[in-house]
Amino acid sequence: FGVAEPRLGVMPIAYGEPYFEFPIEWNGGDIDWSRQFRADFGKIFGVGTWNDPNGLDWILIAASTDDTTVNIWRLRQGNSAVKVPVSVNLSVPTSTFQDVNSEDLYWFTQAFDKCVLSRGYDNTHLEMSSLTSGFVEVAAASGEGGTESIPNAKTTLFLQNRLLVPHRPAGAYKADHVAVSDILDYTSYDPVYASFKINQGDSDNVERLYAFNDQTVVVFKTTSVYAVSNLVEPWGSNAVLDQVTSEYGLVGPRSVANTGSDLWFLSQRGVVSLRQTEQNKLQGVSLPASYPIQPLIDRIDWNTAKVSASAAYWRNRYYLSVPLDGSQQNNAVLVYDFLNQAWSGYDEGDAIKVKYLFVADFNGNEQLHYVDYDGVVGLYEYGETEGKPRSSTTSYTCDLVLQAQPPIGETLRVNNGTRVVGTRLKTLVESDDDVITDGTNPLVEEPRTGHEEGDGVWDMGDETAPH
Repeated sequence: FGVAEPRLGVMPIAYGEPYFEFPIEWNGGDIDWSRQFRADFGKIFGVGTWNDPNGLDWILIAASTDDTTVNIWRLRQGNSAVKVPVSVNLSVPTSTFQDVNSEDLYWFTQAFDKCVLSRGYDNTHLEMSSLTSGFVEVAAASGEGGTESIPNAKTTLFLQNRLLVPHRPAGAYKADHVAVSDILDYTSYDPVYASFKINQGDSDNVERLYAFNDQTVVVFKTTSVYAVSNLVEPWGSNAVLDQVTSEYGLVGPRSVANTGSDLWFLSQRGVVSLRQTEQNKLQGVSLPASYPIQPLIDRIDWNTAKVSASAAYWRNRYYLSVPLDGSQQNNAVLVYDFLNQAWSGYDEGDAIKVKYLFVADFNGNEQLHYVDYDGVVGLYEYGETEGKPRSSTTSYTCDLVLQAQPPIGETLRVNNGTRVVGTRLKTLVESDDDVITDGTNPLVEEPRTGHEEGDGVWDMGDETAPH
């Protein structure tokens, strides 16, 4: 607005903190008072949003804390993070590209009132109808009329009540086909009349499908871009395939963002845009939008960016998270301001290691969110200062809501302080019916707690009392 001013910082959210169970190792374990309370899920391998049948928006996260098993978590403001049931085992791959934490393994797509989870070319799709039932394998096609099941894929697109799936045909080594599901039925498709072949003569893969408008889908390949237009029924006879450009392709499936009238994305030439001509044809703009910051673009590690680059459009700005200077993880966020028609520089620092950027509901408004490589979920451009750990000299209090009465003898220890032992008594007494503590007999209560000298007492009340 004509005045130079700093943008806001990043703020980890606390409402996504997973609930904890007894026994609790508070210091450096389930709760660590030396850092800000935040949602922290370990290594993240996919993120998406889903609007459930009740109209509530949820953030879905595929994450692993043990480098072996991947869990699906659901987050919403005012709710603790809770695992979503999954009918199959989700695992972290053993063979990975560079850093396993840079990989994007799971892709969430809203289809009707359901959520479809894509898991790569070697695994079937999962679907979710409710958070209670969770994700189950997509039902196989009935086979009537020659229909087949939707093929495995890394990503999908939902358009005009159909699911579009870029995939590898049987026996092929590259993904250059797009399967189109039957209308109102995302579980089956006709392999003869409902499959687009995207220039089988070249050697690059389909990286992402993106809807430019209601009747046009952009097909991003590794080194080229195509457009499927005139998508009116019947698609098989009306759809038109055009090549937009063969000079560059998509770098990073998540680097695409709709900026209003154009699509912006990261290519081998930098940040470029697609726009519609007066003849309703898609055209790539010849001069990259990132030309004014070309020295910065030259610092991008392209081998990593093709996996890690992530972008979002929010409040008239295009945000692009990329790896600079040989990093195997994103370590900078480039920002373009459409109001000023100029780049606003880039963000970097200890708090700026953004793996995913996405827009989701917060306080009733659309807010830019991020997920970093530590599994922290937060708000981008929200706080006036970046979220920082609290001072270690500060004292803390915490209210506990117990959903069950812990057994006698359970212990709590906060930041290496006094260990507190659960008891039904106000004090601990010695054995042999001694009432006075003389130090000659071990302190016990019935039943025995396993406490030690110097322990504090956690009076849990009568066993029949409310939790």
